[in-house]
Amino acid sequence: MPGTRRSRWSSPTPHLALKRPTGWSLPSTRGLGDPDRAALDVGLVHLTWPGHPGVQELQQGGRPVGWIEEYDVQRGTWTALIDSSIVANAASGEPLRCPDADAALALLRRALGEHRTRW
Repeated sequence: MPGTRRSRWSSPTPHLALKRPTGWSLPSTRGLGDPDRAALDVGLVHLTWPGHPGVQELQQGGRPVGWIEEYDVQRGTWTALIDSSIVANAASGEPLRCPDADAALALLRRALGEHRTRW
């Protein structure tokens, strides 16, 4: 399929792009209180806010590099953002929605490691 790659598990994996900036602010600038921090590999730090489970942020070298957020609370879908732009399918321009925070975090980490275009 154009615009997708097949992973070793044979499911299509879309090439990634960034939508126009949403204007949404970083979780760490929203006054949500002190976050819990967990070190991840490759120098990433995962920030979560116990009182605000619908947002999580990744930092590297003390600087925000992206975050995940509940996209549709009623449906339980999540999205990943970089520079206030939602990570999207490069072929269609459609925002990529994930079924849970873990999947959105994996998408964000993948997007941070790829060269992306703007949609």
